[in-house]
Amino acid sequence: MAGNPQDNSDRINDVLAAWTKAVEDKKMPADKKFRGMTLADFKAKVQPSLTARASLDKLDLDRTALIDQRDDADVVSLAAVQDVLKGVAGDEAYGDDCELYEQMGRKRTSEYASGLTKKKKKAAEEKK
Repeated sequence: MAGNPQDNSDRINDVLAAWTKAVEDKKMPADKKFRGMTLADFKAKVQPSLTARASLDKLDLDRTALIDQRDDADVVSLAAVQDVLKGVAGDEAYGDDCELYEQMGRKRTSEYASGLTKKKKKAAEEKK
């Protein structure tokens, strides 16, 4: 009978709320049993579901907070990475064409294409 978790939660909470309200409004006695269960028995039986849902909600909030914390820390970390890369590139003993610079995930200056291109003659001009 397990279905969509949200639908299950809605069904549990609907029954719990309606039964609780009926008892509070004195529309039925608190010891009224349905299929052998009183309201207190029903609450005890569904409590594990409610507790698990509350724990998952807390984990979702904690996860979101940790993601935000990580993102904030990454801003500082990536600024430090950029500082180190600029330091290596600007160091006379290393520079932006050294092996260390490449191992840090950057492309050496000597690996870039020069940009120099030689224009080819058109095919019509070659036939002349």
